[in-house]
Amino acid sequence: KPVIKKVVLNGGQPYTSKTTVSVNIEAEDQPNLSGLDETSFPNKIIGLGREGENVISVKVKDKAGNESSPMTASVILDTTPPRITVKDLDRITYGWHKTDVSITVEASDGIFGSGVREVSCYGVTSSSGSVTATIREEGRNIRVPYYAVDQAGNSINNYFEVKIDKTPPSIGSFEIVTYHLDAKGITAGFFTL
Repeated sequence: KPVIKKVVLNGGQPYTSKTTVSVNIEAEDQPNLSGLDETSFPNKIIGLGREGENVISVKVKDKAGNESSPMTASVILDTTPPRITVKDLDRITYGWHKTDVSITVEASDGIFGSGVREVSCYGVTSSSGSVTATIREEGRNIRVPYYAVDQAGNSINNYFEVKIDKTPPSIGSFEIVTYHLDAKGITAGFFTL
């Protein structure tokens, strides 16, 4: 009776965004018997049925027709990008800010997802599913990119813009003119600031 030693799906990667994966089987028959019937092996590429965990059960036969016990392997199919949320986006993108702006981006991958591998905002990256970045530069329409990637490699990216002006206005030089009227006439005084 043949024995399956190992079944490897998707090159051993537990997650995939592709609807087909490779199947590699290591099996053997006892020495001096009929040997494995290679035609009984499943296709080298198989299609996955649905989002989430897909379990494959494999059996092989020897040339005499004896069948092995089944062995299972699984892979998680995830073709959907993670969901990403910028906390307080309306407040952040509305009007001018006069201080640094802190931004929190959160990502999740849904019930059948493979899980968030990385989330990033303005160059700050985290594997926890949430990241906070602080924008310190000043300017009009500062572009703030953000993205998330799940374990299967699906990604989503976007950006928004903020306006920050932390510099108080300055007053250039000006003159103050004062006039004094008395019995001798009008006297003017000039001061430059």
